[in-house]
Amino acid sequence: MARQQQADPTPTGPDQCIAAGASDERNQASDGQPGTPGGSGRRHWIPEPPDASCRIRLLVVDRDPRVALACRETLDSSGFHVDAAESVTAALSALRSERYDLTLVELSLPDGTGFDLLREMRRISPTTVPIVTSAYSTVRTAVEAVRRGAYDYLVKPFSNDVLVESLAEALEKRAFFGSSLISPADNFQEMLGHSRAMLDLRQWIRATSTSHASVLLLGELGTGKELVARMLHQRSFRSDGPFVTAPCSGAEPGQILAEWFGCLRGDAVATGAFTKATGGTLYLRDIGDLAPELQDALCSTLRTRRHVPAGSNEAHKLNVRIISATDRNLAGLVADRRFSQDLFYAIASHTVTCPPLRDRREDIPLLVDYFLTRLCRQARHRRIHVTPAAMALLGEHTWPGNVRELECVIEEAALRGTGDVIDVNDMRLLENRPIVSPVPSTAQELKQQLKALRAEAVVERERLFVVRALERHQGNVSAAARAVGMQRPNFQALMRRHRVLSGDYATDRDESEDDSNPDASQED
Repeated sequence: MARQQQADPTPTGPDQCIAAGASDERNQASDGQPGTPGGSGRRHWIPEPPDASCRIRLLVVDRDPRVALACRETLDSSGFHVDAAESVTAALSALRSERYDLTLVELSLPDGTGFDLLREMRRISPTTVPIVTSAYSTVRTAVEAVRRGAYDYLVKPFSNDVLVESLAEALEKRAFFGSSLISPADNFQEMLGHSRAMLDLRQWIRATSTSHASVLLLGELGTGKELVARMLHQRSFRSDGPFVTAPCSGAEPGQILAEWFGCLRGDAVATGAFTKATGGTLYLRDIGDLAPELQDALCSTLRTRRHVPAGSNEAHKLNVRIISATDRNLAGLVADRRFSQDLFYAIASHTVTCPPLRDRREDIPLLVDYFLTRLCRQARHRRIHVTPAAMALLGEHTWPGNVRELECVIEEAALRGTGDVIDVNDMRLLENRPIVSPVPSTAQELKQQLKALRAEAVVERERLFVVRALERHQGNVSAAARAVGMQRPNFQALMRRHRVLSGDYATDRDESEDDSNPDASQED
């Protein structure tokens, strides 16, 4: 049964409404005190800029210029610089020329829809947080807006309080990631987490983003590899250039080559991803699934820094940074001679593994709060809480689908639940662990799903093997390795692969001895 929505009081006067098309001197954000039309009952923090150059930049995209004018009058004293665009084309031009912290996007625009703008915005300005507005309120539209990257969904006409509350919450979420004001260079949008694994990952991104060398991102499905790639691009010297995604599987090798390098069509050359990414970053997804002939072609391109469109003899100079990603054990594929060793070295100048959710379980409450806050605002529902028992169940789950799976579970539980509380019984998807993916509709999807399930099963079984051995021997690496019949360096390699520390399983042993450090031996 779907949860009943609670609509906020509808503002009735033009001085209380910022999106009804009217504004005047009195159209200022109220303090949000209880009883104020559209008020939230709480004050929201908006950072005060130290000078005009640090003002928070907001782009209002609406066919009615009075909306941007009302926003400017309301937000000027709160440290915002507000620009206006009345079409998708004008908004994209503004986003290419300026850096914006937030956008307020109307769904209905003269030359397209707000969804069209959201799609392009994710590509050219991934650190800008979009908030969608519309005069029509449906759950389907709100959910679709979120799926396309919107942080919030506001129904017109909305009050000053509602607008300020939404903007402030977006800024509060972004404040997890670096500065008191929103700086695109330091923003880690949606990379929520205060665990050691996430702190280490963010530090690695800071250290690696300024390099021009290639990057290899490893990690299971749903661990956010593409988000890491976008953060690397946004913080790099190439941030003003494009971020382009290119496929490595799912089509015939000839088709993939054409998508990569372009192809000759008549007298013209159809542009490929390598050319589109010139001056920016090229993200190669699922590179572990690359066919052997494509491995050779890519290796040759990276070695010569030239690529030739299919059917053409004209070579094009390569000017991109390559970021590759896979959920497969690429080093193992190299050892089995199923992946080119030369290509591996060419794409793996910097390598990091995005941590699975089971290795950062302390982040689960923060992620749950984030997903529920977003859902409640889109559905205009009062706060939903998760019971301690339900939160404990979430903490015990193995999460083969990682953060992506957690988001789906929370959305489903919120829809199934009644009232303002999510309990264990609302989490139907957790009844049969592990949660399975939807039934595939094509042979290619079946192949990919089976491969992913096998990989997830192997990874989880391998991790449990290491953990159980350390538990039986109180964290003594040497004793655990001998008991399972492995050489100590090989056992340590498994520990490093799964980020397992022997000190977590020690009892009365001295944690300073070398067994607590899987890197103590130089042998891998």
